[in-house]
Amino acid sequence: TSIGVIGACWGAWVLSKFLADSNLPASVKAGVGWHPSIQLEEPVLGGDTVSLLKKAQRPMKLLPASNDPADYKEGGNFYEAIKSVQPNSEVLWFDDMSHGFTTRGDMSDAKVKRDVELAMTTTVEYFQKFC
Repeated sequence: TSIGVIGACWGAWVLSKFLADSNLPASVKAGVGWHPSIQLEEPVLGGDTVSLLKKAQRPMKLLPASNDPADYKEGGNFYEAIKSVQPNSEVLWFDDMSHGFTTRGDMSDAKVKRDVELAMTTTVEYFQKFC
C-alpha cells in the first residue's frame, strides 16, 4: 500500500521527475537518491534543477558522494529547493566516497563497505518513516 522509490545517479533524476509528476500515485510516499545526478536536468535537457526539485510532491533523502555537486549539501541550492517544498527531505553526505559507490563500490575496501551499508540502512530507515 506504500511505495518508496530509489534512484542512483541518473536514476535520481528519473526519481525527481517522477516525484514532480502531477499524476503521482498516492501510494508513493518518499524517494531516496543515491549519489544523485539530478543536475543533468540542465546540460542534457535544458531545464532547471532547482525548479524541478521545487515541484516534488513527496520528501526525498539525498545521499551524495564527495565529488557530487556541493549544491546537494545542506545550504546548497538543490537541497534547499526540495527542502522548501518537502520539509521532511534530508541529506546525508558521504565525504569518503566517490560518485557511484553504492552500485559499483569495491566492497573489499572497509570504508566502501561501511558506507554502502550505511546508505542501505539509512534508506530503509527513511522509508520506514513514510511507507
